[in-house]
Amino acid sequence: LKARPTLPARSSTEAFEARPARGLAVPARCAVPRRGSRRGPAPRAMSIFGKLTEQYSELWKAVIRPPRDIYEKRDLGPTVFSIEGRTFQRTDLTLKNPRGLRLVCSHFEPIICERVAAQLPCVIYLHGNCSSRLEAVSSLPVLLPFNITVFCLDFAGSGLSDGEYLSL
Repeated sequence: LKARPTLPARSSTEAFEARPARGLAVPARCAVPRRGSRRGPAPRAMSIFGKLTEQYSELWKAVIRPPRDIYEKRDLGPTVFSIEGRTFQRTDLTLKNPRGLRLVCSHFEPIICERVAAQLPCVIYLHGNCSSRLEAVSSLPVLLPFNITVFCLDFAGSGLSDGEYLSL
């Protein structure tokens, strides 16, 4: 048996290109268009691909960069307020995450003279996508009268915290 000579390796585009035998011409209607040639996908196919690319881009942006909940600090209410005849306070603070971004937070609790114990249970309220710590305000009338304090924060990329992308 005689060994067959090996053929040179072809690129993926060469494998599918029409190549005439030496000295023979291939009619234009039979030739497979080369990449980058004037013949190619129809304009409609390109517009569909363009629309799909655009929609995909909008989809991932909606996931990692949803609209930021815009509010002002005064929307959280006064720093000292009453619920059911008891007085509570809001303490605002700022933390830094490992990436060095500022996370704005609030702790809602009874004022010192109305605390029933030095240590009280605390609900850490984590807001949902496209939201902020402002979402926690609706839970205050339910939790504070039962001596349950509430701590809430704006995730990075949300509300008044630093960051461009959401970090839920």
